[in-house]
Amino acid sequence: MKHVLICLSVSVFIWSVGAWAEIHKWIDESGKIHYGDRPPESSGMQTLEISVESFSSVEVRELNSADLSVLAREQKNIAKSKNVVMYSTQSCGYCKKAKAYFSSKGIKFTERDINNDPSARKQWEKLNGTGVPLILVGKSKMSGFSQSRFEQLYFN
Repeated sequence: MKHVLICLSVSVFIWSVGAWAEIHKWIDESGKIHYGDRPPESSGMQTLEISVESFSSVEVRELNSADLSVLAREQKNIAKSKNVVMYSTQSCGYCKKAKAYFSSKGIKFTERDINNDPSARKQWEKLNGTGVPLILVGKSKMSGFSQSRFEQLYFN
């Protein structure tokens, strides 16, 4: 029993350390699903790559003219107000935290899923997105989510 607890503890530590790495999911010939940090060696398997995209720290800066130029006319109008746009993915924990916060405060926002919407992905890339959430508040861009930093941008 003691060995099982030690192995379990080590496994949890190893998984938490590798949380920022790419995770590969594949299905073998018998239909069994596998996960790993490296793609399968057999080329006959169906492979789906999953990347965990989140920030460990929050960076806030003003949108520059290059950032604004990539936004569509609708997005330029958003940048002139205190409207909120969030580029996100469904698997992002910080995105879920931000959405829950926005809902709890009655803050209206537009969510753009970069994995399921190709135009959102292109805008995110042109805005130099390197992870999610990428949150636009007026003329400011926040990489990551911090409730206190968001409140400074939104309420001031």
